[in-house]
Amino acid sequence: NTTKSHSIDSRIKEIKVPPMNDSALLQEGFSHYNEMCSTCHGGPGIEPDELAKGLYPKPPVFYKSNDMPDTTEAFWIIKNGIKYTSMPAFGPTHSDQKIWAITDFLLNKMNKMSPEEYQQWKVKYAEKE
Repeated sequence: NTTKSHSIDSRIKEIKVPPMNDSALLQEGFSHYNEMCSTCHGGPGIEPDELAKGLYPKPPVFYKSNDMPDTTEAFWIIKNGIKYTSMPAFGPTHSDQKIWAITDFLLNKMNKMSPEEYQQWKVKYAEKE
């Protein structure tokens, strides 16, 4: 963990945080989080899937956590992943704007949602297949 923290800290110094807590950004972030992240990290009223229970190290369950990463750290981790863990890099498949949307939802909305509100957002904002 110490090596991981030092590595991330040395790489996030130049990251500029855009305006956050915008309703459209939060909705887009929810859509991506629900599709790609809730499987391992869960969400309000949603436990991580069976797959996540076998991962080592275990993915953090953010909606129950008081130990959230700071904004630039969360963005960097979502974009670049963490080697030798189950956290993939979404930078190759998602623009920085989409990664900022996920970051915004994760840090500014999810822990304020009830399970009922999360389900309502799934009906309204989850990407339709």
